[in-house]
Amino acid sequence: MKNYESCYKSYDIRSVYDEPMDATFTYSLGKWIGNHLMSTVWADATFVFGSDVREANNELIYWFLKGLEESGITNYIGIWLPVENIWGQQQLWGVASSAMLYYLGRNNFDMGAVFTASHNPPEYVWMKVINNKGLLVPSADLKALVKEYTPVPELDEEDLQRVWEKAMGPENTHESKIDNSLEALSGMIAEKFGSLTSSFKVVVDYSNGSAISYEKSYLEALEQNEQFTFIHQHHLADSTFSSHESDTTNPHDYADLMKAVLDHEADFGIMFDGDGDRLGFVNSKGEFVSGDLMVAVMAKNILTNAEPGSSVVYDVTSTNTIPEVITKMWGIPVPSRVGHRYIKEKMVENDAVYGGELSWHLFFPEVGSIEFPLLALYHTMQEMDNYDSFDAMVADICQYYKPPLVNYKVTDKEAVINNIKEAYKEYEQDYTDGVRVNFDDGRFLVRPSNTEPKMRMYAEASTQAICEERVKELEKYLV
Repeated sequence: MKNYESCYKSYDIRSVYDEPMDATFTYSLGKWIGNHLMSTVWADATFVFGSDVREANNELIYWFLKGLEESGITNYIGIWLPVENIWGQQQLWGVASSAMLYYLGRNNFDMGAVFTASHNPPEYVWMKVINNKGLLVPSADLKALVKEYTPVPELDEEDLQRVWEKAMGPENTHESKIDNSLEALSGMIAEKFGSLTSSFKVVVDYSNGSAISYEKSYLEALEQNEQFTFIHQHHLADSTFSSHESDTTNPHDYADLMKAVLDHEADFGIMFDGDGDRLGFVNSKGEFVSGDLMVAVMAKNILTNAEPGSSVVYDVTSTNTIPEVITKMWGIPVPSRVGHRYIKEKMVENDAVYGGELSWHLFFPEVGSIEFPLLALYHTMQEMDNYDSFDAMVADICQYYKPPLVNYKVTDKEAVINNIKEAYKEYEQDYTDGVRVNFDDGRFLVRPSNTEPKMRMYAEASTQAICEERVKELEKYLV
């Protein structure tokens, strides 16, 4: 028997396809999730699912739904738009982004799952399971449900067609729930973008991933107004991701977008990651813009229209610019550990008007404190209404020199943290996630990786010289 328990990470399920995540795994997980729903919600429990562009999902989704049926859960539906891949073929289960699954699943269904490996290479497969609030279910809770893994027989093509028609066909009785939510979302998007006063020319890179479905359709609808010009690239499904990888934190993945922004003389460019829940930016010069700077830009915009004393949540790896902007705008900065679970919890606890991470996960309460890239685009454009250009807007926020993230292999993470605490004990420190040391003109953060024997170091200072000097001093405790 394969080591299926190795698939369970903190808030998702992942592995290379068939190593070990396979049909046996998803069938068994579907069956035991179904048993859980049968014992808590009964047979009328509802389940919603979505898929990214990976071909391996075709088999995994079918067997997961078969597992649900085996347990007695038959009220399932897929969210999707029909899209073509680069070979001119229709995607079997359609395509939907993680953001849309979160949005459409919340308050409409008892549980849901999106089959996606986000920005990872094509050989990977993942699942993310959500509750009825659109929030991720901890993988430890899912792991505890599964009592055994049951091998599956050969795939029956006729039964595959039956399950597909049941999940994706127009006769599905839960289609109205999705239609009503999509109608409300369309109205909100039209109203928000319709309030903007400037004109915009933007290059949009879909990374051949999940945003080619709903997100692309909404942007195309906005183009009916001459105020918006979008240049669409890499907008066909490609399970091999042959154009480029889609890690929004990696500037190298923006190379095509950078060139296109210059070629089209666009105001700025945006890139969706593979599962469409993150959105990265480049400026009009084709230069990468750090995620935390855009968190600050959007925080400024949102707080302009919020009540004084409103909270904004940000992760502790981010620039000091964020809390400084929040305070200047009469808001309350709320630092959080890295990870959307912690950001969302802090947002709920503090009734926050916005939350954001350096990694480009951006959270908005009007859609249930979930990631929603189209709202990130809207707030960016709304803030641009106050400036001559995107570049001027970002320059107005940027205050610190910040080198790239650096990883250090270590043998004793706890000892590294304790040594840094002692060495910098005369400075203000924060232990929300690792150790953060604040200076009058900058800061650094050292935090342990959750998955590797490494420490991650983030630093910034008012000048490059000061920053480099501090990093050199700090490295004595890391190498």
